[in-house]
Amino acid sequence: MTSAHFEDFRPVETSAPKPNYPQPLTGPGRWFTMRDTDGSVYGVLFTDDRLSLGLIATPDSSPPHVAAALEALRAAFAAGVAATDQFEHWLAQDPSPVITGDLGTLLPRPPASVGAPVVG
Repeated sequence: MTSAHFEDFRPVETSAPKPNYPQPLTGPGRWFTMRDTDGSVYGVLFTDDRLSLGLIATPDSSPPHVAAALEALRAAFAAGVAATDQFEHWLAQDPSPVITGDLGTLLPRPPASVGAPVVG
């Protein structure tokens, strides 16, 4: 049976997690505070220079900037871009100082996945 009432049909929304880079905050790595050209803060982008890449929102992060960055990171992961290559791509756009050290020192709690930023 068909219906001419297409407005009765709504797309099914799922809560399936979007693919993303692994997020462990352990071991050696690099990070920097990502900023837009207007000075708005995206957050802290980190990598372990192997597989891990993530964005940690900070109290001064701009929610629209965080959302845009997270979407770009998910798209890069889906396209098969290596974590280190993606980190270098963002760093080239924002030559902030890069800190090298133990990723475990970034936060006392685990980071959010690329799909759900930590704000706080």
